[in-house]
Amino acid sequence: MLCDLALASSGAGLLLATGNVEGCIELWAIRDGVFQQLPADSSALGGDAHVAVIDPGLEDPLLLTANAVDGTLGFLTPLSDRAGVAERWPAGHTHPITAIAGVRHRTGDILIASGDRHGDVLLCRSRADGTDPRPISRLSLGARILDIHLAPDGSSMVWSSQGGLYLTLTPDPTRF
Repeated sequence: MLCDLALASSGAGLLLATGNVEGCIELWAIRDGVFQQLPADSSALGGDAHVAVIDPGLEDPLLLTANAVDGTLGFLTPLSDRAGVAERWPAGHTHPITAIAGVRHRTGDILIASGDRHGDVLLCRSRADGTDPRPISRLSLGARILDIHLAPDGSSMVWSSQGGLYLTLTPDPTRF
């Protein structure tokens, strides 16, 4: 059963990434309406798997992945020689992750937003290569986060929860 999906265009056409309740990320190339499954080493995720695209228009888009159960985040580079699940890190949630998003900031750093079942939204930043993730901000809404998105320039974040739709300006990551 699917938990999440993300779509990106790449040099090879469209790339569809799906995360399921068994914790697997599956990757699909889509050309002329035909789906071709791509190899993905995601067996290490476990739990409900979530996925989001960081660089949707690049030749080799970067994917953000989350394990809802253990609260870890990580990156996946599905189309390159370094394909596979990279080192994972704890996102800082005390409840299962229910939504993730990420964008590349104008500085080159990656902004990452994650929401959980308890209603906490965490924003962090990592270096351009996906290393050294650091927390920036935490918001507590008190209701399960259903979906979350960051503006392409990282300036704002929108998320939905049980009972509302919210928009906020994100902190400037160059200050942290």
